[in-house]
Amino acid sequence: MTAGNSPRAAPTFSRAYLRYALALLFLVNLVNMVDRAALSVLLEQIRREMSLSDTQVGILSGFAFSLFYAGAGIFLSRLPDLYNRPVVMTAAIVIWSGMSALTGAAHGFLQFFLARMGVGVSESSAIPTCSAMIGDYFPPSRRALALGVFSIGSFLGVVIGSSIGGYIGFHLGWRWAFVAAG
Repeated sequence: MTAGNSPRAAPTFSRAYLRYALALLFLVNLVNMVDRAALSVLLEQIRREMSLSDTQVGILSGFAFSLFYAGAGIFLSRLPDLYNRPVVMTAAIVIWSGMSALTGAAHGFLQFFLARMGVGVSESSAIPTCSAMIGDYFPPSRRALALGVFSIGSFLGVVIGSSIGGYIGFHLGWRWAFVAAG
């Protein structure tokens, strides 16, 4: 290996900065799940208001998000390797937040489908980007713990999304729950 190809030394960060960075990535993972969990508790309200069939509800709650999440994830997971990772993360958050809010503005099956598709596509880069950032910030000896803490955000996001989504949906309607998630 020549001197020009030698790996760079990993930057070192203070403990306070590492905690701050991990807390932010944890919150990204938490918020990443809130919208998805809220949908599951709001489906019956959405079904009634839009007069959706079982097939349409199945498409909206599964296919519209997951197919595009998985498909786009194959391509968008490359972005954090090519571009500035915090910028990639910020763009994903802004787009998925906007698409979550647009879900609340949907007035029919097609609009709802397109909004959920947009959420799936934009959220698909979150986990790869967060994982890459954890790899940047934490040395190998601390990486597993950091990934474990990060992963807890998914489970708390489901609890919070279901609880708050259900509460807002009950008191203000399902549309406002998605606006709040956005």
